[in-house]
Amino acid sequence: MVVKLSWENIVDLILSTKKRFILIMPAIHEEWIDVIDQINDLDGPIEMKFCIDNHEMAVRKGYGSIKSIDRLRNNYHDINECSDLRINFLCVDDVCYLIFLESRILEGSPAGYNAIKLNKDTGQVIIDQFFEKHESLNPNGLISTPLNEAQFEQVQEALMSNPPSEPDLQRQINTYKTHFQYAEIHFEGGGLQNKTVNIPKDALPFKDSELKKRMKTSFNLFSKEDVAAWEDFTEIKNKIAEIRIAYLHPCKLKRGRSIIKKTNKEAYVNDIILLKEMVESKRNEMLESIQNAIFHSKDLLTTELTLFFQVNPPDQIIGINDEVIKTRMIKDIIDKILIKTKIPHASELINKMTIDDQYSEFTEEDLSNKEFLDWFNEKGLIDKNTDNEIANFEKAYKIRN
Repeated sequence: MVVKLSWENIVDLILSTKKRFILIMPAIHEEWIDVIDQINDLDGPIEMKFCIDNHEMAVRKGYGSIKSIDRLRNNYHDINECSDLRINFLCVDDVCYLIFLESRILEGSPAGYNAIKLNKDTGQVIIDQFFEKHESLNPNGLISTPLNEAQFEQVQEALMSNPPSEPDLQRQINTYKTHFQYAEIHFEGGGLQNKTVNIPKDALPFKDSELKKRMKTSFNLFSKEDVAAWEDFTEIKNKIAEIRIAYLHPCKLKRGRSIIKKTNKEAYVNDIILLKEMVESKRNEMLESIQNAIFHSKDLLTTELTLFFQVNPPDQIIGINDEVIKTRMIKDIIDKILIKTKIPHASELINKMTIDDQYSEFTEEDLSNKEFLDWFNEKGLIDKNTDNEIANFEKAYKIRN
């Protein structure tokens, strides 16, 4: 029969033990030991048998703690082990249940239809698979062996040298990763107003180092007037600002990083797809105007270089008086300088204009930081349902007087 067994039901059942108590599960948590110890103190002999999975992964996966198993080992003698054990079987006297408990990493206290009540004979067949008995109903032999003390001590040492995350913390990590992640969006290659070109020192036709220092070798590629005319960039940047406000939550504790609710991620990604299409369209529209601005800047640079060389003639021009020849030679020098300067074409700049969106998950270090976790509540990012999922475990047991 399928039934519901809350923790309170389990406590009541354990405390009702009169003759025998049998527990089979991968590992055990301390609140179970606290209750079991109470029936061990009762007057009269009680048959008590246990079986666990004597491997560190049973603890690392949140089925119990090594401290609890050590308490069990010290307080009780009839303890078996079974590799890869994942069932949860509880028998009090002749009342037996298969209980479908989750790892603590996934769930907190038991709830819902989570158990099957077995008849007496079926319960005994399961017991006889794990524990030796003279009049066994099971003809196939045991699937468990007495607890290997040496192996237990190895498991204990491994867990002490590399402690597992507490189940409640691991559950928080899983839940935060389910509901939130880092997200970033940037407009790359849009800073044309700051684009400069540099004349290489070895391109200058002077031996005199002082002349090289005097010559201006860094030039803004675009004028303020050029940049002011490109309202297309303003539209893109405004759209990015709107998307950030709508979906992203800048975290003051994580410099330059923002957080997104995963429930909003699909809409966020769709808006970014539209934004990328807008950028592609703007790139095509702006290609000619940017190239014209580059030509204009190249002409201005040529003019400045011409004026400088007329006042400060390069060595190969000194002694030439014919103005036509001098002008032609200056032009040749400037052409060579411009080639080495490598002024970009518009297509090179346009192709660098992209929307870069990136995502990453939280780390365990992030979610071990209480200040970081409190920030979610301060910002109102945690609703009632999520808060229930990620809240620290209260004591899972409420032992009744």
